[in-house]
Amino acid sequence: MAVYSNDRYSIIISDYQNKRLFWKEITAKNYSDMNQMRGREIVGLFSALLIPVRTNNWQNLAQDALFPTICNHAIKINFLVTKILAVLGALFLDVLTLPIRLCTCIPRIIYNNSLETLSVKIYLKEQLTVDEKILENDFIKVQLTKIVMQDKSGANLEGEDVTLVKNEKTSLSFLTSEYFINLIEVPEVAQPYKSGIYSNDGLTDSELAEIMTDSGF
Repeated sequence: MAVYSNDRYSIIISDYQNKRLFWKEITAKNYSDMNQMRGREIVGLFSALLIPVRTNNWQNLAQDALFPTICNHAIKINFLVTKILAVLGALFLDVLTLPIRLCTCIPRIIYNNSLETLSVKIYLKEQLTVDEKILENDFIKVQLTKIVMQDKSGANLEGEDVTLVKNEKTSLSFLTSEYFINLIEVPEVAQPYKSGIYSNDGLTDSELAEIMTDSGF
């Protein structure tokens, strides 16, 4: 049976296809810091029509300079008929605004190369020892979990390590949040997309174990 102290925190980093790349148990300060990080300011759809957003490699530069609306928005639509209409409309916009992006391409490359390394990249590398290869992704998915052991009055258990078990005197709560962090500028909205609070009250042992496993504990 696993033994844990009062509050526990973990971070899981995955790629866009939800492949797990990294897990670590972190401190309360790490948890607080990461909840405030979202990467660099995001360029919206209209701005992406005027400037090539990503310049970190040739593929991204070509997509964002030539067909930003098609590559970053239209082809991601799942419904076929809507996708076809969206691609046609996006093609018209991309061709219409292409001369503007060609004029702003060189200044954009110079500007992006002048920027300092994102603070979130530095933090992940130096504070959480995340491998540099993971930080080469355009964006990553972060899952943060806080586990709190309480008695039935709602007070957190203090002092010595306690065993997290489901019983009539204690309650085990999970606070989870998931969001994307842009490691370069991309024309996407990066808002937290899922969060929840779970309690062991009413959970079966298998459900409790599943939540613990998903959180990396």
